[in-house]
Amino acid sequence: MTRELISILDAWDTSARADVRLDAGCLVSLLRILCEPLAASAASPYLAEFESGGRTYTCPLYLFQARTETSPLEYAEAISEPTAAAG
Repeated sequence: MTRELISILDAWDTSARADVRLDAGCLVSLLRILCEPLAASAASPYLAEFESGGRTYTCPLYLFQARTETSPLEYAEAISEPTAAAG
């Protein structure tokens, strides 16, 4: 699923092991939702793992959902895909 950032998103770069700030307008692809059952009580137990620009990031799921929306590109692809005719 391709989504677009609608505001700044602070995330964790899993390869660089560093906090990063992604700007609004970036396209991201949701890879999976992770559950961290042993997360500290102040932390969110659900993480979004996503990709942007060839890098993999994680952030709390509630932040990911609030700062992204379905990409217009994905809408355009869905509309342009041919549908099978009933036979």
